Amino acid sequence: MRRSIRFLIANGIFSFFLGRLLPKRFFNPNSALFRPKAFEKNGAFYDRFFIRFWHKRVPDMSRIFPRLMPKKALDKGSLNQLEIMVRETCVAEFIHLLLFFASFSVFAHAPNASGVLVFSVYNLVFNLPYLMIQRYNRPRLMRLSCQIQKRNAQKNLCATLCT
Repeated sequence: MRRSIRFLIANGIFSFFLGRLLPKRFFNPNSALFRPKAFEKNGAFYDRFFIRFWHKRVPDMSRIFPRLMPKKALDKGSLNQLEIMVRETCVAEFIHLLLFFASFSVFAHAPNASGVLVFSVYNLVFNLPYLMIQRYNRPRLMRLSCQIQKRNAQKNLCATLCT
């Protein structure tokens, strides 16, 4: 069992650095994997789990390694920064999915009740909440991006009409 826990810790550390090294342009928020699913209702599904109250309280790597992660505070109307944040949610979701599937290896070391316990606790604590957070935040960030684009388009139209 200790071997499984050490593996999961090492895998988590490796995956964090993998997420930092992967080119963000490879992550399209409109691809089938990352696109909001109908049952999610653009993030409203996660309100059933009271995500609004706890999603900002869970530890995340941006607090531990602030220099390695993009800042989360948005500049007013920064579309570029919003796009980076949306792609970061895709990266985080992808890494946590990889970690989830890699955690099945626990059963190679502990194919018994202790393996099931480690697998379950690990995924319920270290993967599921973060997957939910990414899927909750991405549609909200994408809606904000659309609102800013519309506002900028209206300003550009007004500027064009007034000149």
